[in-house]
Amino acid sequence: MTFAFRQHEICTALSESVRGTVCAVLFTAGPREVRAAEQVFGAGDSGRKLFLLRRGLVKLTALSSGGDEIILQIYRPGDIFGELCFCSEERTHSAIALEPSEVIEATAEDVLSALHHDPALSLELLEAITGRLAAAYTELQESFSDVILTRIASKLLSLVAPLEGVATLAELPYHFSHADLAQMIGVRRETVTRAMGDLRRLGLIGSSPHGHVTVELVRLREFLAQSANRSVI
Repeated sequence: MTFAFRQHEICTALSESVRGTVCAVLFTAGPREVRAAEQVFGAGDSGRKLFLLRRGLVKLTALSSGGDEIILQIYRPGDIFGELCFCSEERTHSAIALEPSEVIEATAEDVLSALHHDPALSLELLEAITGRLAAAYTELQESFSDVILTRIASKLLSLVAPLEGVATLAELPYHFSHADLAQMIGVRRETVTRAMGDLRRLGLIGSSPHGHVTVELVRLREFLAQSANRSVI
C-alpha cells in the first residue's frame, strides 16, 4: 500500500473562515468556566449539545474493554466538539479539560432553529466539524502504511501550537506523557519512548524550559515528506 501526504492549507483557511460564521450564529450563550481535570461532559450524559472551546485545552476520551482511558482527540480554542453523539440520547465518550478552560454550549434546539432560519448554515456547520473525520481517515491510512517513527512525527505535528514570534519552532500546548501519545496512535508506551528518542537524536524535537516537547517545524515536515516519497517508490 502506498500513501502520499497532501497539503490542506486551502481547506484549513476555508474551515477557519466558515467556523467564524458558524460560531457567531450558533454559540451566543455566555461562557462556562471548566477547571482542569473537570468534565465538560461525561459518558452517559445527554448528547443534545454542541460545544465551542473558547479558551484552554480539552481531551476527548473513551474507556477500553480493560477499563483504561483512551485519548481520542485534543480540542483547542476555536474547535467545535460534541458532534459524535449530537443526535443520540446519551454520550459514549467524555470530554475533560486539561487546563482551565472556557466553553460555550449550543443545544440541539438552538442549532435546529438556526438551520431553519438560515439553511446555508448547514453546509458551513458540516465543513466546520468534518475536518476531524478527514484527519481520522488519514491517521487510519498512516497506521497501515507508515512506520512508527513517521506516525509519531505526524501526530506531534498535528498537536503543536506555533510559538509567538518564531516561524520554525512550535511546542505541544500540554505536557503529554509517552503513555498519552501511545494511546493516541495505538501503540505501546515503550514504542513511543524509543521513537521519541530517535526523533531527538535526529534533531527534530526538543524540550522547552517548562518541559513541553518542542518541534522543529521545517525539519520535521521535510522528514515526513521524505518518508512519504519513500513509501510511494
